[in-house]
Amino acid sequence: MLWSVAINQYDSSPLQGCVNDSRNLSAYLAPKGFEVHTLWDREATGLAMESFWTRAVEETGPGDTLVIHYSGHGGNGPSGLPDDPGQCLVSADMRPFYATRLGKILASADPESTIVVVLDCCHSETGTRSSDRRVKSVPWQEMITHLDPLPSWHDARAFNLTALARSPENGIVEFAACHANDVTYDAKINDQIQGCATRAWIDAAEELDSESHSYTVDQFQKRVLTKLPNADFPNTPQLQASDWQRLQVMWRP
Repeated sequence: MLWSVAINQYDSSPLQGCVNDSRNLSAYLAPKGFEVHTLWDREATGLAMESFWTRAVEETGPGDTLVIHYSGHGGNGPSGLPDDPGQCLVSADMRPFYATRLGKILASADPESTIVVVLDCCHSETGTRSSDRRVKSVPWQEMITHLDPLPSWHDARAFNLTALARSPENGIVEFAACHANDVTYDAKINDQIQGCATRAWIDAAEELDSESHSYTVDQFQKRVLTKLPNADFPNTPQLQASDWQRLQVMWRP
C-alpha cells in the first residue's frame, strides 16, 4: 500500500510540484499491485496527517509492504526537549508535524511488515528562493507553533525516526531527500514541476526494474546516488536502515 501526503497549497511559501510527486509515485507503484491512498493540499492538516498514517499502519499486516510518502515543506526548530533537533514536516495549516510524531505512529506497526518511508522535504530553516526552483523549506517563524504544545508522549529518544530505521528490530527503511541540515528542491524537470528527489527515486527504480526483477534496498540507494547530487540540485539523498534491511529486496511481489 502507498499512503502519500502532498502539499502545494501553503498560506506561506506555496509549492507547485508536490502533488505531481504523489501522482508520479502512485503511477509507478499502482501497476505493481500497490493500493494507493492520497491526502493532498488543504486536506492535509496536522490532525488529518496523523489520522491518515495511523490508519495506514493499522491496515498493514504481517508480510505487507507499506510505503509512507511525504512531499512538502520541512523545517527545523526548537522542540523543547534535549537531544531533539525538532525536525518536522509542515502540515497544510502551517503546523510542525514532528518526525518523532511519525516515528510514534510507525513504532506500533506489525514487526513482520516492511515499511518504506520516503520524505521529499527539507530539514532546514532557510527560506531561500531562486527564479527557477523552490526550496522545500519554510523558516520556523512561519509555523504556528504556539497553538500546538508538545503532547505528553513526545519523546525524542523513544520515537526518533532515524533510530527506528537503523534498528534491526523492525522493518522500517527511511529514504530522505537530503541531509538533516540541507535543502531539497521543487523545480521544472522534464517539462513538469516536481521534486528532484522523488523524480530521482522513481527514475532509479524504473531503471532497475528494466535490468532485474529484484534488487535490494542498498542497490536502489546506490542507483539514486548516480542521479543526485548533480549540477542543478546539490542535495544528497539519504538512506537510514539496519544492515539486514539494506539487503532486503526493495519491492516484494
